[in-house]
Amino acid sequence: MGPNKTYNFAKELCGSYSNVGATCTEFKNWSRDVKLYIGDRDAQMIIEKFTDKKEMCDGFFYDYAVDEGGRLTRIFWADVIGRRNYDVFGDVISFDSTYATNKYNMKFVPFTGLDNYKKCVVFAAGLIAKEDIDNYVWILELTKCISKMDDFKSKINALIWSVDIDPTTFEVGWKDVMKEFKLESNEWLCDWKDVMKEFKLETYYADDQIAGLLRTTSISESENSFFDKFNHGSDTLTEFYLRYESAMDKQRHTNARLNYEGTKLMPRMDTPLLLERDAAELYTRTMFYEVQKEIMSSCYDMSINSISEQDGVKIFSIKDEKRHGKIFEVKHVVLNNDVQCTCRMFEKMGIVCKHGFFFALNQADVTKIPRHLVVNRWTKGAEMRHSLQFKKISEQCNAIEVTNRKLNDIWYDFQSCVSLAGLDGERLDYLEEKLKELKHSLCESSGKSDTQNKNDVMEFFVCSKIPAEVIVKPLIEDRNKGCGRRIVGDYEKSISQRKKKVPRLCNMCKKLDFHDTRTCPLKKTLQQSDV
Repeated sequence: MGPNKTYNFAKELCGSYSNVGATCTEFKNWSRDVKLYIGDRDAQMIIEKFTDKKEMCDGFFYDYAVDEGGRLTRIFWADVIGRRNYDVFGDVISFDSTYATNKYNMKFVPFTGLDNYKKCVVFAAGLIAKEDIDNYVWILELTKCISKMDDFKSKINALIWSVDIDPTTFEVGWKDVMKEFKLESNEWLCDWKDVMKEFKLETYYADDQIAGLLRTTSISESENSFFDKFNHGSDTLTEFYLRYESAMDKQRHTNARLNYEGTKLMPRMDTPLLLERDAAELYTRTMFYEVQKEIMSSCYDMSINSISEQDGVKIFSIKDEKRHGKIFEVKHVVLNNDVQCTCRMFEKMGIVCKHGFFFALNQADVTKIPRHLVVNRWTKGAEMRHSLQFKKISEQCNAIEVTNRKLNDIWYDFQSCVSLAGLDGERLDYLEEKLKELKHSLCESSGKSDTQNKNDVMEFFVCSKIPAEVIVKPLIEDRNKGCGRRIVGDYEKSISQRKKKVPRLCNMCKKLDFHDTRTCPLKKTLQQSDV
């Protein structure tokens, strides 16, 4: 929060502005003093902070680079919880470097994925001084001609994001669109292999696990919006990292809250099928609702065309009414209850489709979802089931989470004490005495007295000491490439043209010009002649 919001928030905590003990101006001065305390030691302070974190927790990783003048040009970091989350949820990563966050105009680069609740989760982050915009310019020079074609976007999107399209159909459809809009000479567009790589076309990635998560633009936009609530453009690097940690605390608290709610409450069952109850026990609430839709659709939207069996494999031909009567083929291996469907939903999204649920599992009286068809990333407590190579890091994660839970318990005890105190003067006195004892014990344990100078307070606030020597310098404040003036459209240009001055008749010289009586050249000539 900024100084004004902080002052108003302090008033709500204290009851009135007179109880705050400071004015809004003093809050603003505090913000100014923090920036002065950091000064040109900013880059060195953030490096030393990361060094201390590395010493306290071996799972913390960071790296940085400086230019010839010793100025910080890029820095990357990943804490232990982020690394653990990457091991579990790192099958799809969104990378975006378009978000400026600090006074040096360095670009913030978060590496983001989706957790088991389909919420954004940050694995690591970095700050870079410059961007390579050659590729951006090249792609934008392409888009100038296409942006004027009204139907191009809708037709090309129908090919790229179609659920059921196969590679052969896509290639034919792509060539037809190129011919319709006379883009055959455009090498980049006509080479469908390059297009496939650029757009991560689902058709060509259907066999890859979780290919349905490849649309990462919305993930990056959501994460930018999330960080925008914490960061300010005038932040130093030290202030930025403090806000980054606050953002991570909120993000991870949301995941912990959802985990707690998922273990205490069971969602409503819409069918009497045991498969649905098993899904409720396995999946997180968010994913269960998606699985539940598939189960419901399997009961009401399917019809069977034919059934055959070959070498212990039952083959079902199924008509899906909700997909315009499209026919899907489901193979059910009786021996291990393995299910394969031509809709390939399991390969795309990691859950069994409605065709497999009804005709392969339900019809075979299967009461539990085969565990080889359950993807760990969508289950409850997925972050606790990590790979063996992350065992040490996971142990450090667990220790951090236990410490956080203890701190939360202390805070809840404090809140309970406050609520019990009410307006009873005797209980309030008791609470005040206990808080004084706690403060005194904390001061003794930290080896500090109650009297502290301003630098001590600043050091506690920013969690960084004044470095003995400044080796790494911050960047010189400058505008980054690509952050120039925005492109003005034709409509805005026409409005600005209207607002321009038009010639009018001057009452003194009787000429049609861009001046008035006060600035008329004839008036100045007459004044000089009078003198």
